[in-house]
Amino acid sequence: MLSSIRLKNFRAFTDTSPIGLAPLTIIVGPNNAGKSSLLNSLLLLKQSVADESSSEPLTVSGPTVDLGSFDDIVRGGTQHRDRQISIDLEVDKSWAEDSILQIEGLEPTRHIIGNRLSLSFGFDPAANRIDLTKSGFFNGRSAALEARRDSRSGNLVLRIPGFSRTQIQALQPDLDRIILSLDVRDVDAYSGFGDQLGSSLLHARYEALQQRSNWLSLLSGIEHIDPLRDPIPRFTVLGRTASSAEGVGTGGEELLRILRSSRSGKNNPLVRAMDYWVSERFGLLDRLRLVDVDEAGRIISLLGDEAEGMPGINVANMGEGISQLLPIVASILLLPKRGTLLIEQPEIHLHPAAQADLGDLFVWAADASSSTPRQLLVETHSEHLLLRVRRRIAEGEIDPKLVSVLYVEKPRKVARVRQLKIDERGSFEEWPEGFFEEGYEEALQLARAAARQ
Repeated sequence: MLSSIRLKNFRAFTDTSPIGLAPLTIIVGPNNAGKSSLLNSLLLLKQSVADESSSEPLTVSGPTVDLGSFDDIVRGGTQHRDRQISIDLEVDKSWAEDSILQIEGLEPTRHIIGNRLSLSFGFDPAANRIDLTKSGFFNGRSAALEARRDSRSGNLVLRIPGFSRTQIQALQPDLDRIILSLDVRDVDAYSGFGDQLGSSLLHARYEALQQRSNWLSLLSGIEHIDPLRDPIPRFTVLGRTASSAEGVGTGGEELLRILRSSRSGKNNPLVRAMDYWVSERFGLLDRLRLVDVDEAGRIISLLGDEAEGMPGINVANMGEGISQLLPIVASILLLPKRGTLLIEQPEIHLHPAAQADLGDLFVWAADASSSTPRQLLVETHSEHLLLRVRRRIAEGEIDPKLVSVLYVEKPRKVARVRQLKIDERGSFEEWPEGFFEEGYEEALQLARAAARQ
């Protein structure tokens, strides 16, 4: 899991300093203060890792997130003197310990894979491209090394013209710089790397490559739910081949296909788990179920019974609140152990009681004592959600150390992040100015107006 993030020169932030992240991180603050920038920085790295077609290390505009151009994400844009951004990430020790290096044929080692990653990106106007200017693991980009992918095996073939194996072993210091400058997206292809360069190089080089591989897996595994989810379709027509979707999609567009793929015979554990949450915990409907519309089972619909009302109602007819909620519930249930899910404005179209119930769902997902603790980064405007989380802390349902509340504000046009510490009673040690003051202010003005009558 991610334990901290630091942004430098990224959008509205000059330097955030390390920001503590927890299994449940709740991001609040006024509109246009920079809350989404925290999530977008992670989506930017996820998108860049996945974009194998790009020759640049950073894909600013793509299917996962569209941030415009590089100048749009640099604070000050073209006016900034070096046009550079930095993103620093840290993961918790348990993630690092799970990534302990083990190499077949060598003595077991206890080298713990690094849990810090620091990346800086700049724009080279002469080449008209984005460059990786600095890396916490790897320095430099140019290398006198030819690397090409074998079209049959998919492995990376390495060749240094004019050098024998003995000479290569003598070049260990130079190889550090050369090997570690290879494109990060090629890490998974290094299956025969140790045999090519000799066992004397294996530990340091493979460990460094393994660091990259672990970080790539973490970043590529980040899931995301958009602030506006798609309406639940009245029915979905399945293709002749199984869907390749692994999640519900950022807008929930793959929800019914994912529900169908989780079915085994008449048993569908994912639908049952979703039914528990929306029926028992949220109380929004009864008996959620996926049904075949045709005999071939290629057309499916999602039905539910109205609470104390009509049975067998198509979920598409149940209002926007259900459509906004179901993709969130499914994404959390599908999230693997220690997986990270970014959720924007989960409270949209939900009444206050359901917004508070979201807090229970998030507390359950982040519970470290469960078999599959997950990490949620939630950007929200809902005071009801936050109050429920604070209440569960006070009731002992979740350790306050597992919750991080970040208040993002933008005084004098420079965004800053304040981490609000919560004690075991669910109270904030510091209450920032402007933090959910509207309810108190409206009640005060109402009382004054009533007193004048």
